[in-house]
Amino acid sequence: MIDINEMEQISSLARLLTSIVFLNKIFFCLRGFDFHWAHVKSQIEINIIKILLKLQIFLLLLLFFGLLIKPVSLTIFLIYLYTFFRSSLFGLEDVYFTPLILYSYLSSNFNFSLDKIYNFNDLA
Repeated sequence: MIDINEMEQISSLARLLTSIVFLNKIFFCLRGFDFHWAHVKSQIEINIIKILLKLQIFLLLLLFFGLLIKPVSLTIFLIYLYTFFRSSLFGLEDVYFTPLILYSYLSSNFNFSLDKIYNFNDLA
């Protein structure tokens, strides 16, 4: 039987892996910006999407290191929803990123995190 400590470790590893894969996706979305957002013609909206993607990279690094997990994962989720609906291309990874980011918000994955070191566990 799996005890609570092992479940928290598995949850923390899921957070680490999700942030690595999601960071990779956002990086390549920025590299192929003209392909993913080909229908966006407004320069203001293009700039907003680029800023949001760069902000998401910063937030994913915070999520990877486990700093302020709950607020960061909720912010990532909201930014991701906006960029997901504005994108011209959807991939299979978009189907599982949404539940994984929500799982990071809802679970207690404070093992392997800076939140545990700095005792930020009660911020949620």
